[in-house]
Amino acid sequence: MNILYLGLYLLLPVALAWQTKKKWLPPIDFNIPCDFPEYTDDVGKNTKEAYIIRNHPANPEFRELFTYENILKEWKDETILTFEPQNSPSVFKKAILGTFLKHNYEAYKNVNLNYMINHPTENTRQLKGRFDAQTPLVPAYIWDKYSCDHINDTTPYSWGWDVFLGSRGSSINFHEHNEIYTQVVSGKKLWMIAPSVDYINNVIGLPKDHYPREKITELMNDPKIRKCVAGPGDIFHIPFMATHGIMNLDTTMAYACVAMRNEQEAAFKIDLSVYPSVNESDMDLLSYF
Repeated sequence: MNILYLGLYLLLPVALAWQTKKKWLPPIDFNIPCDFPEYTDDVGKNTKEAYIIRNHPANPEFRELFTYENILKEWKDETILTFEPQNSPSVFKKAILGTFLKHNYEAYKNVNLNYMINHPTENTRQLKGRFDAQTPLVPAYIWDKYSCDHINDTTPYSWGWDVFLGSRGSSINFHEHNEIYTQVVSGKKLWMIAPSVDYINNVIGLPKDHYPREKITELMNDPKIRKCVAGPGDIFHIPFMATHGIMNLDTTMAYACVAMRNEQEAAFKIDLSVYPSVNESDMDLLSYF
């Protein structure tokens, strides 16, 4: 009998832990209607509103060459610049591209998305590369096929551009910036536009610089958060200073044309030599986006 009581005593903490274990969130259906105007032709319908252009034919040669395999083949051993979330760009670090992609892209390619949602602290990342930084993210033969000539609006700005490689389940915190057109090359991106950053912080309960995946159920259920899923070929337009966040539903590759002012163009010129290097053992400790 004493042995029985001892066994029950030892099992009690396990039973209590089982009872208090957090229940998994149910799977989220991302096959949702788009909350924004959808077009199929000319870019620049209205630069003051968010909209999506489905399967736009811009830059076909660039999109054909801009693949994970080509970038890895050409730049596996190159140093790239990585940094913390959109609103905290002060902590820059360098990393070797091949190592970065192994830890933050390949590792999550086939992971179930619902698993990622139920493990919001899992180390998924998105890499942002500016082509006119000291070390570009793509080789010249791909870069030469790119242009922003497909943007037909009346803004007085020149256009800079970025590229994005996002692991499955990675996301970017809600933030604001200049007008931007982002075309998905592969995978799917969930775009979300909120009334303001304060709304995200105070109503959704997502602190500044935290990733949308942490509160994706609340975001999906809130009618004030407008949403749309963009797939390969789709261009999503964000107007000037619209509060937006992104979640990658697949491993994704995309590029963007960004409206630039003179003072912002200088910020795109980055000297890698002044930032610390990152070795493989540091990879899981960094906050990339």
